[in-house]
Amino acid sequence: MSSGDVEGEEQDGGKIRKLKEEINDVWNKIAMREEKIKPEVDDRPGWKTVRIFVSSTFKDFHQEREELVKKVFAELRGWCELRQLYLIDCDLRWGVPKETTSEVTLKTCLEEIDRCYDDNKVPYFVNMTCKRIGWIPLADELPPNLMKNYRLVFGLSVTEMEIVHAAYRIENPNALFLIRDDSFLNEIEDEDIRKEFIDEVQPRADTKLNILKDKITSRFSERVFTYKCKYVPGERLYSDYMTKKGRPKLELDDNFSKIVLDFFKERIAEQYPVVKTEIDEYLDATFHHKAFMNSRCGIILGVNKKSQRDLIIGRESILKEINDYVENEKDTSGSPKLIIGEAGAGKSSIMAKAASNVLQAMEERAAQPCKVFFHFVGAVPNSTSLLEILRRLLREIKPNSDFPETLEDTVQLVRSELANCHLGRVVIFIDALNQALTQRIITQRIKTRALSSDALLYILCLRQFVS
Repeated sequence: MSSGDVEGEEQDGGKIRKLKEEINDVWNKIAMREEKIKPEVDDRPGWKTVRIFVSSTFKDFHQEREELVKKVFAELRGWCELRQLYLIDCDLRWGVPKETTSEVTLKTCLEEIDRCYDDNKVPYFVNMTCKRIGWIPLADELPPNLMKNYRLVFGLSVTEMEIVHAAYRIENPNALFLIRDDSFLNEIEDEDIRKEFIDEVQPRADTKLNILKDKITSRFSERVFTYKCKYVPGERLYSDYMTKKGRPKLELDDNFSKIVLDFFKERIAEQYPVVKTEIDEYLDATFHHKAFMNSRCGIILGVNKKSQRDLIIGRESILKEINDYVENEKDTSGSPKLIIGEAGAGKSSIMAKAASNVLQAMEERAAQPCKVFFHFVGAVPNSTSLLEILRRLLREIKPNSDFPETLEDTVQLVRSELANCHLGRVVIFIDALNQALTQRIITQRIKTRALSSDALLYILCLRQFVS
């Protein structure tokens, strides 16, 4: 080896040592801000929400995310429902459009973790890591208010920030870490495909990843698992609407699903023990509808008018229009507010967000209290029955009332109760009403304003066929 080669290696070694010092300094700053929060056992009767935040770099973990959503969480959701728990998996692949600004992207991720804190005290969190560190925001991409509010440290990737906020800082016992064995890369001959699994920024990415894995392993040793996978040549995974060519397909180790399922069953069962109690079926349905509302109102996606392909976060104009309708005390026409659109346009999410906004407004200011009723067709079994919708409404506005046996009698009683001047203001949200009524009945009810009252406001969501 020539003296030039030796000198070059020494220079490279010096750069790596300096890089390690810089990265470790970042983690040392985090370690100085630790605070531990323990899960609280919740044995109260009634339905509760469990959120699981899925963390990883997006580009290289589509196979695992598909396995989680379609297999693991599907089975876990059924298990949770038997325990009166509504499971929400927080997978932001579809919630953060490519055109979103850096600030909104980061804020969306961190606020979703905040919701996990709100619902479960300590987030249920699963992180997957391999050979990509992901996006590392530059200094001018981190707004000072975001840095302050979340106590962020410059130099972390977004995935690392998720780990710090949800798990590392509080030594979260509900956090699971899965490290994918990278030996499968030896099976991939196509360099373009290999690049989908490896960070382009070298050697910084490798150094950061090694330190990240060391930090995770030392802090969460009993909750860190390594799993293997195989590359499936010639096949593609079409899980990502952002690309028509699909993603490289992997065959995961059978242990992957079992590890995740067993871990979260154990953690959830400890925090939410089974409570044996008799619950009114209509009260039970209300818990379901509220959980459905909460799951849909987190992120609302809209379409930019300039380009049907450009997604933006927010349906602010529609939500404002609904809010104005609810707040307008001078409108005594009794006319309903209709949200009409094709299937898949996001109507349910808009209705959920609008109903949530009204509920929140009522809690924040008691100046104009009102009853808020929301019904999402499809959220629970038998939710398409008009009779059941009206019975739920009756139970909300008159808890101790007996139900008539026929639909006709129930309609008459609902009309009578809604016309009761002592009832006060009532706001009714019904999503996907067209699934409960025929087109003729919908059109007739709307045109005749069948449940109209000066104090009644009802927001109906329909598919696009009402004339």
